[in-house]
Amino acid sequence: MPAVSRPRKRRPARRIERHRARLWILHGRFFYVRKGPTMLSLHDPASTDDALRSPIDPTLRALLTARVASLQTNGLADMTHFLVVQPGDTEAMIVDEIGFSPLVNVFDGIRCGVDGFHPFWDWLRDVGGWFEMIVAVGNGGFAFVLLIQDADGVDAELLNLCRTHAE
Repeated sequence: MPAVSRPRKRRPARRIERHRARLWILHGRFFYVRKGPTMLSLHDPASTDDALRSPIDPTLRALLTARVASLQTNGLADMTHFLVVQPGDTEAMIVDEIGFSPLVNVFDGIRCGVDGFHPFWDWLRDVGGWFEMIVAVGNGGFAFVLLIQDADGVDAELLNLCRTHAE
């Protein structure tokens, strides 16, 4: 007669707090969950309004408020995707969110820092503690606006690109 297997009892998840991160142990496996600010991806007016009502950096709030007002005046608010890059955000996270890296020319694939790299964005400006990079997509008016904080903890290669090429 074959052995009858009993269903195993599932153990509840346990949480261990360490510094500013959470470590979850679930069924004997460890999971790391980032605690604190996450990348802000504002893809429509509703998400932008939510971000402006949340507790964000005052300089970022002023910058977003000014940009949103300008876009609404020009009828482009629905055609703009803001991505806020802050300490802890990685190049891979940027690529996952918008589909390209600001460090690699989207037309020829040459990475920043390599001979032959040419800036591909339409606008890159230092706006006091933040860099604003605008990448227009096509002729229909859609654009990605990357707001990159000039702070420790932001990808060093991205900050170097911004500091080198910003107006």
